[in-house]
Amino acid sequence: MTPQTSEDVERLQKENDLLAVEVQVVRARASGHRQEVEDLEAELAAARRQIKELDRARRDLTRLLQRLGRRPHGWLFRRLRAFRRLEERWLRDG
Repeated sequence: MTPQTSEDVERLQKENDLLAVEVQVVRARASGHRQEVEDLEAELAAARRQIKELDRARRDLTRLLQRLGRRPHGWLFRRLRAFRRLEERWLRDG
């Protein structure tokens, strides 16, 4: 998979970080270090929560942009350069 946008690159980096922590958890379990396992599992849970929150925020933003772009006021918002940039970035890339 070739990253298409900077968002794809950021997402891949976050997934890579998550996988790195998962590998550390597995290694700590294998070596029998109980405290290290607990610390890493807490870090892993926090990273998973953060990814879920980011995905939820992305979905909310795309829904909001879609609704704002509809009738009756969509034409008005599209006159704004900032709105067109947001649409281009979040709706047309995905």
